[in-house]
Amino acid sequence: MFATQSHEAYPYYQHEHIGYNYLMSNNCVGIGRSQMTIVNDYIAHHKPFQHLYKDAFSCVEGISVHPNPSPAYDGNYWICIMLLNENLHVQG
Repeated sequence: MFATQSHEAYPYYQHEHIGYNYLMSNNCVGIGRSQMTIVNDYIAHHKPFQHLYKDAFSCVEGISVHPNPSPAYDGNYWICIMLLNENLHVQG
């Protein structure tokens, strides 16, 4: 129900709950399907950068590379998130 915009079974649009719209256009579906054929190659290519950044910044106080949320989860490595301590002062 929530994946179909919480649309109620009425002949008019009535929403009693907040819902989501997970519909995609045919173009988006086609692009997504084609990218799924290379997703493992993409992850294998980008995963070492996560470890590179973690090692490079491990000795810098106040900067840490955000880890995966749990050992059971392996990210897609689309973006590398770094956490900066609020007391860190960066000089340009």
